[in-house]
This record gives sequence, C-alpha cells and structure tokens, in this order.
Amino acid sequence: MMDVIKTERLVLRRFRDADIPAITAALQDRDIVRMMPQMPWPYTRADAEQYVREVAPSKPLGFAIEHNGTLIGSVGADIRLGYWLSRLAWCQGFASEAARGLLGYRFERDRSTLLSGHRVDNPGSRRVLKKLGFVDVSQKSVHSFGEGADVKIQVMQLTHAAWEAQQ
Repeated sequence: MMDVIKTERLVLRRFRDADIPAITAALQDRDIVRMMPQMPWPYTRADAEQYVREVAPSKPLGFAIEHNGTLIGSVGADIRLGYWLSRLAWCQGFASEAARGLLGYRFERDRSTLLSGHRVDNPGSRRVLKKLGFVDVSQKSVHSFGEGADVKIQVMQLTHAAWEAQQ
C-alpha cells in the first residue's frame, strides 16, 4: 500500500488524526458537501473522526491532499475516482493535479476502467474529469443528503487505453 504520492505542488498522503479539525472545518461549507450526494449533512467532527479512523484506512487508494503543509482536500480511487477541495483551493488546478498523480499510480497497478461522475450542475468537476480523459456514460438520479432530495449525476468513465493515449 502506497503511503505518499508527490506531484509538482502537492503531497497525497494517508489521513491522520491531526486532519480531523481541518476536514470538519472544510466540510461546513455546504457548497462542497452538496456536490457529494453521499456526504452527511450537517458534517460533524464525529463524521470526520469516523472517516479518518475507520473509513480511510480501509481504502488503499484514499489520500489527503496537502499543499504547503496544509490539508486542502481528499482524493481516492477504487472502482470510482472521487475528490473534494476546500473552497480556498478551488480554481488553482489542484483537483486535476491530485487526480492525475493518483491515476498514474493506480493505472500502473490496475488497468481496469475507472468510473467517476459529477452533479450535472457542477461544471468545475466536469472540466476536471474531461481534462483527465473521462467520457460520458449515462445519467442517473441519486439521493443527496446535503440537498434532502434527488439530484442528477453525470456518470463518466476512464479506460486504461484512454489514459495511456494522453500520457
């Protein structure tokens, strides 16, 4: 299991207890949480503790994103790529950089197709995924805890061949 992946500006590393306050603070921003339908709302310190201590250790490819020593988000890939960034880290290319670093590592070991997706009203995530080579597959509705209602998700996929063609 890889513990650290370094990119030009970022360090992707395992979560630790010291991250709990930063995760809790970042996920008080409803604009972040509403883009992740399965994220609890309101997001509490207990949610962050459970994630760091129980959920994250079970994810071989789940990482904290650190920039200049500060936690700015999370990125993970099992059969699905997912990520979030704190508001101060938006629009700086960090999501693409973190995902690209993780995808390189993942596709070296596992060539299976990877899924991801975004809310249809989230053009920022769409740009990130398209830049990485993901293509549209379908749309579906899922229940969003942050919205308290169903939301439409654009499902996307990235094949190993498409990834390799970009490299």
